[in-house]
Amino acid sequence: MISWERAFHAFGPARGGHELLDVLRRGELERYACEHPREGLDPYSFLWSALYCAGRITPATVLGLRYLASALTAEDFGGDDPTLREAVVWWLREVTRAVVDGTYLDQARRMARRRDDPAVNEWLDEYLRHERSVHDWGEGDEPGRVLLAAAEADCFDALPEVFEPVASLLVARQPERLRTVAASAAAALVRHPELHRRREAITAYHLAEAARGTPLHRASMLLGLGELGGPTLPWLDDPDLGVRVCAALAPDLAGTAAATRVLRSAALDPAALHHAFGDVRLPQLLSLNEAVAEALCERVEDLGPLLDGATAAVAYDGPAGDGVLCEPYLRKAFPRGVLHGGTDAHRALARAVAASDNPWRDDKRWTAVFARTGLPAEREAWLAAARSDG
Repeated sequence: MISWERAFHAFGPARGGHELLDVLRRGELERYACEHPREGLDPYSFLWSALYCAGRITPATVLGLRYLASALTAEDFGGDDPTLREAVVWWLREVTRAVVDGTYLDQARRMARRRDDPAVNEWLDEYLRHERSVHDWGEGDEPGRVLLAAAEADCFDALPEVFEPVASLLVARQPERLRTVAASAAAALVRHPELHRRREAITAYHLAEAARGTPLHRASMLLGLGELGGPTLPWLDDPDLGVRVCAALAPDLAGTAAATRVLRSAALDPAALHHAFGDVRLPQLLSLNEAVAEALCERVEDLGPLLDGATAAVAYDGPAGDGVLCEPYLRKAFPRGVLHGGTDAHRALARAVAASDNPWRDDKRWTAVFARTGLPAEREAWLAAARSDG
């Protein structure tokens, strides 16, 4: 197995990576920050930015995966900060989701056969002498791509090692939040062929936990059940809004009228849905509102039944970190960036966009939406579309 001295991450050579993860394991982040005030990457940033980097799997990712899986169950993991263990479990989940489906696994394995070629080793020797991000690679870095492919294959093959440490956290004595993230990680892991035999037990765990605990915990279990193909229909009439919505988001309920009604009702009040769990978000979703909008646009063929929700989304000015909630509706209503020639519902949505102040306040989020969809960034164009006869 490759060593940290011969590995690289998304931003360059990974030497010293083991020490950074050990600081994370011991929960000594503040001490590290004081002793290394000018260090480019602190241990937490190293974990998420360098080793994960939005799903970019590198040789150092594999080393981090194996190290953290083996350290995860230590009684003193994270020192006095219990959130560090939760963060690591979530990191393991995200890495799992990046590779577990094996979409390009066969291609990666074919490329990985060249990992010991002299040309690859020579490239690596040269690369390790310089700090250079993988994002800056060019045509001469093909040997590095061989090593990235090998890392993806190695990461996939290492996933079964992760299951037992994660599953060991699914016990009642562990804090609820830790069990929430561990269950979600386990749901992702059992998609691995070697772990399919564990799927039934993990599904049963989600089913039992969906009936107890805080609304956030139950909602997370229902999202997991949706991933696992378990039953979520009984929760469509749950008294808690967030729980109902997470039950309705299950892919198996895509053709169920009752689930669609739950989602349509939730879409009418984005502010209420945003605060369904207070100030805490579900770990699986950056935005429950956006998940609802995407699901409705996939499940409902015509724009008419979605118009009220789409209009509410246009008027909703969500947190700065969120996207523009109405983007899925705009993509559905105006594919190819064409505003004219639609139905009354299309004209009503154009009228709502023109009437709202949100798109016209020099908001970079809206500017990006107009660029992605090819739709006009001028209010007059939307006014014209609202007045058009089709």
